[in-house]
Amino acid sequence: MGADFVFSVCEWPYDAEGKGITGSAELVEKVKERFTTEFNKRSEALEDWGIYIEPEDTEHKALILGDFYKKIESQFGGGWVRDVSDLNLAGRDYIITGGMSWGDDPNDSYAFIDILNDWGITREPF
Repeated sequence: MGADFVFSVCEWPYDAEGKGITGSAELVEKVKERFTTEFNKRSEALEDWGIYIEPEDTEHKALILGDFYKKIESQFGGGWVRDVSDLNLAGRDYIITGGMSWGDDPNDSYAFIDILNDWGITREPF
C-alpha cells in the first residue's frame, strides 16, 4: 500500500465587501471568538480529528483550546506558517496545507485547517 497526497483548504477571512483581511491581532481575536463558540458546541465530537476529551475534564479541554489558540495566532496574526500556503482561486483567498500521507496527518496544520473549514469559521464575513 502506497502513500496518498492529501490536502486541506479553507477560506481566508474576508470583510463584508468580499476582500481578504490582512493578518493582525484584531483578526486573531475575531477568529478566536468564532472558534471558541464552535469548540464549545462541538468539543465532545472531536474524535474525527484524533482529539479525545472527557466531557467533565475541563482542564484538558482548556489545554486543547489553548493549543488551537496558538495555531490561530500563528496563522492569522500576520506571520508566516511553514506548512501552510496561500491560494487564490477566482478572486477568493484560501489557505491550504497537505502532503504525503500513509493514513496519518501529513503535517501539524492539516487537522487545524480541516476543522476551520468543516466548522465554517471563516465562511462568513468578519
